Formats: sequence, structure tokens, C-alpha cells
Amino acid sequence: MVTQEPVNRVEIVGTKKKSVDTTFSGDFAGALAKLRSCEGGYTSNTGNRYYGAYQFDIKTWGGFGGYANAAEAPPEVQDQKAWETYQRRGWQPWPTCKNKMGCKTSTASSPVKNEMITKSLYHLSGIVNR
Repeated sequence: MVTQEPVNRVEIVGTKKKSVDTTFSGDFAGALAKLRSCEGGYTSNTGNRYYGAYQFDIKTWGGFGGYANAAEAPPEVQDQKAWETYQRRGWQPWPTCKNKMGCKTSTASSPVKNEMITKSLYHLSGIVNR
């Protein structure tokens, strides 16, 4: 008998079609690690008006979690914001890194909005729902 270890994957489910970068399939925590290695570290503040591991600008960050910018927020808060941003916009906010990661624009279903599925994906990806 051959057995294979289970692999957590992100599956995009929805009914609305729109052009969103949602073609990544795999372990979302792994995708975030790749994105961080491309974009910067959690404390990145290089003076280019983009902050943190995912290079959020102030407008996109919007005071998330009570922090003025992403570089001031702890890793789990930045990861949470990256997940929520991905749900709304796919890979669009990270144009250079999405290409390096092999995530291309598709006409796949829009990111998941169903809360029950979202909570399940939080659990699978290792991101704690706060």
C-alpha cells in the first residue's frame, strides 16, 4: 500500500467571474513565504512609501490592526492583512512578485467571500482568524 501525506491547498471558489490573479494553487502559507522573500522582511521600511513584508502602502494598509504602517505590525498581523488583501484582489497588489511566483491573471472565479470557507482556509493555511 502506498500512502501520501495530505497537502493543504487553497482552492478559489465562487460564482462571480472577473479578472483576478487567482491562479496560484498550493499551500497559502508557502505562497506567503515566497511573497515575503520577494517583497521584503516584516520590518522593511526602505523609504519608498511601502512597508513591511508585503510592501503595503499607507492607503492599502489603512491602519489595519491599529498600526500606522505594516512595518510596525507583528508578523501575524501582516500575514492576516496579506490574506485579506489576497481574498479581495488576488495577486494584483504584487505585480512583480506574482510573475516571479508564476501567478498569472486569469478569469477564474473571484476570491472566496463565504465566511465558513474562509475560516476553513485560515485554519488550513496556519493563519489564525482574529
